[in-house]
Amino acid sequence: MKILIYILLVFLNTQPAQAQEPPPNEDHVASITRIVRHVTKGIVAPNQETLTPDQKTLITQISQQLIQDANIYQAEKDQIKSKHDEQNELITTIVINVGKGIAIVIALLILRWIIRAMGRGAAVEGSDTPLGVIITTRTVEEAHTLGKQMIDQALATGGSITPTTQSLYRKDDKAYAAPEAMLMLKTTNEHLKEIVAQTETSSTSAPEIIALSRSLIPS
Repeated sequence: MKILIYILLVFLNTQPAQAQEPPPNEDHVASITRIVRHVTKGIVAPNQETLTPDQKTLITQISQQLIQDANIYQAEKDQIKSKHDEQNELITTIVINVGKGIAIVIALLILRWIIRAMGRGAAVEGSDTPLGVIITTRTVEEAHTLGKQMIDQALATGGSITPTTQSLYRKDDKAYAAPEAMLMLKTTNEHLKEIVAQTETSSTSAPEIIALSRSLIPS
């Protein structure tokens, strides 16, 4: 029993003191006691009452080696835990960044779909949008001829002529007024380009052409 206590004290005293290290708990003491018993069985002969100097030296060396092994094991354990924590943090960061990237992609896809839907809607609405086209001509006859031409070609569904209007314009830093006739046609956005092209080709002057949405024109 004395030998066992001696070995236990040697083993405990061999451990390096650490600042603010908590006292060993019962499990820790029991573990040390089991190690000491194994050391004792390997060194001390049965019924031996005292230790020889060589046995004491061997016990001290074994205790020191056990402490070194325990410290190495604890350092490796802490290193593995640190790497595990770093991996978990890295995985969390990757997951968060991937989630953000997916959210951005989804937002862009939704925005793209909205823009395309708006474009399709504008295209469908634009082709059949009713328009009022105002064209000025020098004479009533020219307005009549041009209006009949547009209706005959189904470029306009109808129209009206104001025989006399006053055109005001500025030229050479001077203001001028001239009599004109005004033709108003009812058409759609689909035929606007053709109406403009034929008006510019048929007219003997430089007509003024204004296209207005039918929503702005009183019915």
